[in-house]
Amino acid sequence: MQSASDEVDDADSEGIRNRGRQLAQDLHEFQLSCLDNVAVFGGLGLINYSRRLLVGVWTFLVTFLILANQILHHDTAAAVPPGVGNTTS
Repeated sequence: MQSASDEVDDADSEGIRNRGRQLAQDLHEFQLSCLDNVAVFGGLGLINYSRRLLVGVWTFLVTFLILANQILHHDTAAAVPPGVGNTTS
């Protein structure tokens, strides 16, 4: 039989999984919609940046930042023992 804290942890992890799936789906739809609309951007006349390149770079950066945030948040939350941050007397 699971305790109340185990049930809360299961609910939290399920919520995180659902948000991750939704984010991945939204990023994929964004990438596909941008790839369908072809455009070329000139970068100071030296390099032509296609929309495909820009979408790929932005998708990578957003995904990397979200993962880094989740990893850092998880590591700091795991490093603090319960009750240590409580300053009330």
